Amino acid sequence: MFQWGLVLVAATAIIFIGASANIPFFERTNYATSLQTREDFKTANTPDLSRSQAIADVKIFISENCTNGDEYLSGLPPFEATWRRQPWANDFHDRLTHEWTVRDPLTNNFWRLYEDSGFVVSKFGTANTVLSDCANMADKHLEVK
Repeated sequence: MFQWGLVLVAATAIIFIGASANIPFFERTNYATSLQTREDFKTANTPDLSRSQAIADVKIFISENCTNGDEYLSGLPPFEATWRRQPWANDFHDRLTHEWTVRDPLTNNFWRLYEDSGFVVSKFGTANTVLSDCANMADKHLEVK
């Protein structure tokens, strides 16, 4: 019983020390506590491009680098875009920071636009080269009923 009392006292002490953030040998320099560090954190975690600009850049990439890109883009619903500062998954290529994932909701094709380099990675290949397999992109069209 005495041992459980010691465990309870130790657990309570750890909770109080952690709650007050006065952990011994730990400096709070990495927290956004001052106005300057809060502004730096906000700047680092805010995308440089707007959502519509990222979607427009990917659409330009599709129309310029795909043989039937304009045909694919006509008649599609609006694209969806998600921004990530540090992507955590690996899709068999090195992922950079500050990434926009632009998705076509009809076919679930996706492209990744990296803000820092302007590089676009697609489901079908990589940017700055003519994509060889774009034929299946235009196979699915939005059917209006």
